[in-house]
Amino acid sequence: MLPPSSLDQLQSLTGKLDQNHLTGPIPAFLSNLSLLQILSLGINVLSGPIPKELGSLQNLQILSFGSNNLSGTLPPELGSLVNLEQIYIDSSGVGGEIPPTFANLKNLQTMWASDNAFTGKIPNFIGDLTKLTSLRFQGNSFEGPIPSSLSNLTLLTDLRISDLSNVSSSLVFIKDMKDLVILILRNNLISGSIPSSMGDFGKLQKLDFSFNNLTGQVPSSLFNLSDLSNLFLGNNSLSGILPSQKSSTLLNVYVLICLYQIENSNFVSSLYCNCHYCFGFAYGSGIWLCGKEDAHLLDMMQAYVRQAHMVNFCLLDVLTKHMQNTINREYLHYAKIQRCTKQGLTCTMMAV
Repeated sequence: MLPPSSLDQLQSLTGKLDQNHLTGPIPAFLSNLSLLQILSLGINVLSGPIPKELGSLQNLQILSFGSNNLSGTLPPELGSLVNLEQIYIDSSGVGGEIPPTFANLKNLQTMWASDNAFTGKIPNFIGDLTKLTSLRFQGNSFEGPIPSSLSNLTLLTDLRISDLSNVSSSLVFIKDMKDLVILILRNNLISGSIPSSMGDFGKLQKLDFSFNNLTGQVPSSLFNLSDLSNLFLGNNSLSGILPSQKSSTLLNVYVLICLYQIENSNFVSSLYCNCHYCFGFAYGSGIWLCGKEDAHLLDMMQAYVRQAHMVNFCLLDVLTKHMQNTINREYLHYAKIQRCTKQGLTCTMMAV
């Protein structure tokens, strides 16, 4: 429960009670503190429903009750908080659909609503909250698609949507979001190709399109983004040729692809998805290769050992004994041999 000493803090314009091990329900009488501009109850052990009476706090600018054990749905009355600029409800325990009244929150700049039990679809009206700079909808039970109306959110610097089900989405809606620093669209049944215009997203530092249904080639311009340090494209159906050079800031790369034809390159091989047993992915400053014997594979490995500071090789046991012996003989002095499992297959890993 909220102790009397906590209530003294709430007499001011700021009610910051986060990280206090508070238990019990959120008391409805907080709505009497009409001058409150900030109400922060996050990272506690609060339980029960969110009181609908909080919707009367017309001066509220920041509302936070994330990381609690709450229950029930979001009260429609919270849509009356027209001066609200930030709302943090991630990992709060609430569920159901987001109330239509939230369309009234036109001043919202930050909305974090990940890791809850929200159902239905991401509402189209989210695209009308054009002041948003940070939007997070990860780990819920939403159905797709991603609303096309989100294309209006051109001020976004941080967009995170993941784990949509049933209906596929596309990447068309992001074309004008050139201020994005973090873009995570993981596991959303996104189909189509990666837009070549991604090379114009010069502020990107982290990009995650993994676990979707993307096809086509990876735009080479992605590897030249000067601020991009993390690129995750794994578990799609991408194909084509990866560039011979990459930005020096790009430290972590994860690209799941089929290895059909392997040719020497300064960065990675020519990759084509047209085989049954071969697949591979690049990670970190090296590359993992999983595949059957190929005439050019050893040349590829040799090029990496010469040119990379760290190289990880993952080779399936279906490789011939001759090739295994060659690998051990040629590269044992570079690497330690370990066992690993990738995509359910047992491999031998060599990490330089």
